Amino acid sequence: MAEVKPLIPATSRDVERALGEDPYIGKLRKTVQQLFGAESNPKFAEHAEHAFRGAFALVFFAIPIIMPNEVWSFRDKVMELGVYSSGVCMFIVFNLGVSFGQAFNSCKSGLQGTLVSSMMGWIMYTLYPGGYEATSPEYVFYGGVAAGIIYVSLVMSLRCGISLQMFALSNFASTWMDFLNEKHEATIMPPWTPGWSIQQDTLTQNFVCTGLGMVAVMVASLFPYPRWSLMFVTESQLHANLQVVQVLDTIVKYYSNDKPNVYIKDQVIRRLTKMRGMLTENDSLLAAAWWECYGLGRSQVKRRVLASMDKTTKTISDMIWNAWQESISEDVGEMDAKLMRAVRPSIEEVLKSMQVTLNLLVKAASDGELDDAEVKALENSFKDLQDKDEEMTKSFASARKDITKGEAMAIYKDVRVAQVLLFSISRVVSQTVELADKIKQQMSKSNLLPPAPEMGGWSALFENLLEKDHVIYVARGLLAYLLAFQLGWHGWGGIVPRRAAAVAGTAPFLITMYVGSAMVSDLNRIQGLMIGQVMARVVRGLVDSCYLDDLIGLCLITFVWVFIGVFVREHSTTFSSVGAMAAAFGGTTLLGGKRGPVGRVL
Repeated sequence: MAEVKPLIPATSRDVERALGEDPYIGKLRKTVQQLFGAESNPKFAEHAEHAFRGAFALVFFAIPIIMPNEVWSFRDKVMELGVYSSGVCMFIVFNLGVSFGQAFNSCKSGLQGTLVSSMMGWIMYTLYPGGYEATSPEYVFYGGVAAGIIYVSLVMSLRCGISLQMFALSNFASTWMDFLNEKHEATIMPPWTPGWSIQQDTLTQNFVCTGLGMVAVMVASLFPYPRWSLMFVTESQLHANLQVVQVLDTIVKYYSNDKPNVYIKDQVIRRLTKMRGMLTENDSLLAAAWWECYGLGRSQVKRRVLASMDKTTKTISDMIWNAWQESISEDVGEMDAKLMRAVRPSIEEVLKSMQVTLNLLVKAASDGELDDAEVKALENSFKDLQDKDEEMTKSFASARKDITKGEAMAIYKDVRVAQVLLFSISRVVSQTVELADKIKQQMSKSNLLPPAPEMGGWSALFENLLEKDHVIYVARGLLAYLLAFQLGWHGWGGIVPRRAAAVAGTAPFLITMYVGSAMVSDLNRIQGLMIGQVMARVVRGLVDSCYLDDLIGLCLITFVWVFIGVFVREHSTTFSSVGAMAAAFGGTTLLGGKRGPVGRVL
């Protein structure tokens, strides 16, 4: 059966006006999206563009790593200092957010994790500058063990961000291992130590490298055009407005038939699912948008308006879902269908007016303020919506009286489904009018709208620490990390050398949160790790020289590898963790190793 056409199609021009962006940026954005096939598959295009940005930024910032020695003296000095290495790939891939705000928040969290692990290392080496040595008392060793266990337990137990937790634990593994290893010469010097230099402190080098990784992620989020969080929320809200109207129209059409139509019923279910799915990511995007405006100016007003619209749309979605579940469980009679057909024209007029009002709210809030023309348009719009709602109510009352002949039993039983639907539509209209009125007053400096979702502050670190799922996650994480550290400390045959921190350093990236099947998720991550560590090493062997053609080949291979990995992470629910791990560890493996002098003149 043919797809039901929307009452008011949302055009690309509607989206551009609602976004309120610069015409040049809008044209550039549209062109880029078309290159990735946005017209035929918008979600595919969005994920492909995101992967392309990440892969391009990674390869661009990896040029100094790929470059042979003795070509650029400044590059040689930077690499010799240790402030830039292939480890930056890991940071870029894991913190590559969909929007600028999400990327900035994730990078900030990762940078904090690196700083926390560095501070712990500096404190340990301040107390014992050489770490545990052959001549040191035994309490130095056991004190180092206790300090490490306490540190790992705190990082795992507190409600830290995922990025902070991963990098705080991964970076600390080598610091802890080296501190306890009596045969290892100390390579850490706290910045407050007399005679400090960056050459003598690997923790400072690592922190600078992480900062450069953050710059790379920010560049990927800003070029060729910025991907603001509110841009995604605006698009999502416009499409959700359309879905609200479409799903209500399809439900009305379904109940206007004398006999159930399974094709229309399938459309209702798919559209209900699609509408609810559109709103799942808005909270995180709205919270991340704080980093794009710091809670100030017109962008903050727009953020609050969109947050209120998102909340109202979720309420409307729940109302429609409940109305559908209630009505589908009832036996639909001939009178229901007859009544729905009688009032359907007035319902369609209400739905058209409602979509106009909802879209006007998004467009009017695009610049964070309302001018006189926008205020007038909004007032006219929701007055028209109220008038049509009243007309629908009168039409319904008249049609119900004619069809049921005013009989109480017929009104109670024979048109029950139609009454549930009409009541739900009327409630949706009242929600829309109430929202429009609040937004108009808010934009006129009346503080009526609730605040937008916010990122958790310091207090969020201590929330629900005794929650069952969190306790299980902490126990699993601690056990995995400490066992990995033990394995690295004692070694295992000829596979894992003694005093190797790499095993414990990798464990934090494999520890999963309590979502879905932990075993399946862990296996997926291990699979991605093996692809990144083993397969990437095999591919790396094809271009293992410093000749120009091999260097160009390495750039291309790295780009394709990271592009595919990030795309799989974004586009596939099943293999998301496989793609993430393969991209992060594969990129690090491809760009790892030492560089010799150039093989021939470049």
